[in-house]
Amino acid sequence: MKEHIFVYGTLRPECAPEEVKALIRGLSFVGQARVRGKLYDLGPYPGAVACDDESAEIRGDLFALPADRLRALDEYEGYDPRDERGSLFVRRRTIATLDDGQRIECWIYFYNGRVDAARLIPGGDYLDYLREKAGRR
Repeated sequence: MKEHIFVYGTLRPECAPEEVKALIRGLSFVGQARVRGKLYDLGPYPGAVACDDESAEIRGDLFALPADRLRALDEYEGYDPRDERGSLFVRRRTIATLDDGQRIECWIYFYNGRVDAARLIPGGDYLDYLREKAGRR
């Protein structure tokens, strides 16, 4: 059975580390999309946090994948469905809106920690944020 996953950080092909590229190679790109939430800079990676603010959105990519690939993604994201409290990220259902307006139910990994000291990523697009940071150096 096919599932959909919204990715916003190191699972995006443009910024995936080498060890992750093999993991995402089998995913089928659906399109660029957005979900409701806020995105934070956690240092080596970003973290998405769910919120009710309709103006807060995270930009990323939507992929289709076989359901059996979720376990490998869970492992990479530090998500253990048997121990959610101890997981770095938790996988949840959300709605992604493609750039053409189509809405698709999908999975997303939300950060499972505190973001008090983390920097909010303006605009919610990690790739834009990385480009901007690189330009300031």
